[in-house]
Amino acid sequence: MVWILQLALLLLTLYVALLLYYNVAYKQLKPYNGIGHNNSATVAIIIPARNEALTITSCLQAIVAQTYPAHLLHIIVVNDYSTDDTEGAVKAFADRHKTHHIQVLNLQQYLSEAATNSHKKQGIAVAIQHTKAALIVCTDADCTAHPQWISNLISYQQHTNAACIAAPVLLQPNNGKWSCVSIFQTLDFATLQGITMAAVRKQLYAMCNGANFCYTKAAYVAVNGFAGIDAMASGDDMLLMQKIMDKYPKQVAYLKSRYATVTTATVPSWAGLISQRVRWASKANSYTSRQLQLTLLLVFLVNVISVVVAVFAFTNTANAVWCFLFFLVKGVIEYFFLQPVLRFFKLGFLGKYFIPSIPIHIIYTVLIGLLGMLGKYSWKGRSS
Repeated sequence: MVWILQLALLLLTLYVALLLYYNVAYKQLKPYNGIGHNNSATVAIIIPARNEALTITSCLQAIVAQTYPAHLLHIIVVNDYSTDDTEGAVKAFADRHKTHHIQVLNLQQYLSEAATNSHKKQGIAVAIQHTKAALIVCTDADCTAHPQWISNLISYQQHTNAACIAAPVLLQPNNGKWSCVSIFQTLDFATLQGITMAAVRKQLYAMCNGANFCYTKAAYVAVNGFAGIDAMASGDDMLLMQKIMDKYPKQVAYLKSRYATVTTATVPSWAGLISQRVRWASKANSYTSRQLQLTLLLVFLVNVISVVVAVFAFTNTANAVWCFLFFLVKGVIEYFFLQPVLRFFKLGFLGKYFIPSIPIHIIYTVLIGLLGMLGKYSWKGRSS
């Protein structure tokens, strides 16, 4: 029993130190309000889409509403073997907006569906081959963006000369009504966004989200694109970012700006959420950064030991007191880190749900970690 408590104390100490470090780094990353741009950079906005007929129009509408000059934008939707009318929705939208260069590429014309497990990466690669744009911006078909999204990305890239830029992603419930599952995943995702900002600010390791990811075509070519990471179904964002960071360690940045934020809907069910997160976690073994691997291991072990400590709390009063102190310290430091991130995204009102979410989050983290190690998941009719 004593050694378990000692191990719990050690892990908690390391965890507190990590979150304090993240908190300092997060606060060091100042919001960017833009300094203008020369309106000359050509931009390819690449949107991989599989069965997104119901969402792609809203995504495209947000893009054609951008303040950035339309003639400098090349909008490419990669239709990934959709079984619905995604292609028809894109073409109908393009016919109504001829002032913009909107193109749909059918992946089946370039790749056999059974030839790879990484359809999204292959789709992005095909799209990049079809554009002469100097800057690549990737988003998802179920996302919308602020009208100044592209302008802010371009301004920041010109200001920093970054080879690769990560930018904010905001979750919102699809119907505008907050449920238990939407609140939980929004709190969890906001934490991930805060860690991403801190990690990129300190150049610790690559973290980003493919829903709002930008890089120069020159950097993509220089690292030979997705070569070497194309066996994984996911990883079109973080694994590529790691390759770019390895080659350009001082040219990876995070654009902290509400104007550069894209918004996507929360997953409507617990089963869908777990499937999504397992898919994300399955690429962990492909990370080359030792710091990131150790961080993921620490977070996983802290939550495993939390379950153990909770069980021991029922053995006697002394252990119950110790357990209370353990969870008090863990909860306070997590809330201390999360609160400014929620304020940035204007989600401060969700803070009141943090305490009830703690036990769920512990079990959830352990479950996702274990399932992620197995690497088995399903996504839009495809299984790993």
